[in-house]
Amino acid sequence: AGYAKASVALAVFNGSEFLPQQLESLVANLRPGDEIVAVDDVSTDDSLGILERCPWPDIRIIRHDKNQGVFATFETALKAAKHDIAFLCDQDDVWLSGKRDAFVREFEAALLSVARRGG
Repeated sequence: AGYAKASVALAVFNGSEFLPQQLESLVANLRPGDEIVAVDDVSTDDSLGILERCPWPDIRIIRHDKNQGVFATFETALKAAKHDIAFLCDQDDVWLSGKRDAFVREFEAALLSVARRGG
């Protein structure tokens, strides 16, 4: 358990103050095969550059051509996500160690429970 692939839907707008620490916490938690889908909502700071320097091998960066707001930014990220398990992640979220695995374990347990009940 805990090895299902996950997508992180990351909404970004002028987040250069927070992104380095956030991306570091994501990289420390993610597993091979996981992806980060980062959508930049036309930042005017170095957010895009910080995303481009992220060391995670499966990061896709999408840039809106005009500012659309947080809900549309998350929608863009979720539509682009490849995996069934998705995390919504604001640019100032910092993940505690073990967050990804704990969430995936609970998700898989819930699915197993539903499957056993025939739902």
